[in-house]
Amino acid sequence: MSNEKFRTITDFCLANPAGYAFDLELYEYEIYNNLFKDNNIETVKTIGGGPNMDFFISQVDTPVKECVNIDINLKYRFLDIIPLQKKYKELFGYEGQYKFLHEAGKERPVFGDYFDCVIDDVGPDPRFEMDYTLTNPPKIFILAHQRHIETLPWCFEFDKTMPMQFATKNTCVYSFESLKPVNETFKGRETEMYINNKYVPVIQQLNKENDLNNEKNKSMEQFNKLTQ
Repeated sequence: MSNEKFRTITDFCLANPAGYAFDLELYEYEIYNNLFKDNNIETVKTIGGGPNMDFFISQVDTPVKECVNIDINLKYRFLDIIPLQKKYKELFGYEGQYKFLHEAGKERPVFGDYFDCVIDDVGPDPRFEMDYTLTNPPKIFILAHQRHIETLPWCFEFDKTMPMQFATKNTCVYSFESLKPVNETFKGRETEMYINNKYVPVIQQLNKENDLNNEKNKSMEQFNKLTQ
């Protein structure tokens, strides 16, 4: 979408925080949006998407025609997710097919049916018993690690199955094709991490939190320690 339109949408949501469930940074939504557009993503599956803000804000002005959202929970931060999904669908102008499946993610293999993009907000925690057998590889797989450091070793190991193309503050993005993170409205600071004998870009928002001199932010140090 255009820079002006993206900023208009995100400014509106930020001005009404009680009604909008932001899980990602704004630059991450912009990267998602450009991934959908630049890679002709038409079908998307989200696992544990809840009200599915990640999907609805990312699909604006893209080729997406179908989305399936799987979640065992009906509430998110004390909000009813089904009315929120309907609200977001209208707000962000989504006109494609949309199905919400009220079930646990483990009921269906992550890559059982083919989708152009799979967004996993559940993750590989053994408690959730997710099946990551790569039966039908998507064009793009996005794992939302949400800065849970204990998840990162699994993320690095999965790179051996499907190459990690880049990571952000909250996600790892995998594909068998070369992918470039594009965010022109909300600029990011790019560093890199070394995993499995290669360097992978890491994009973070430009702010004091990712200043290398800020002792409160150890994310890159933690990334690097885990990959050595």
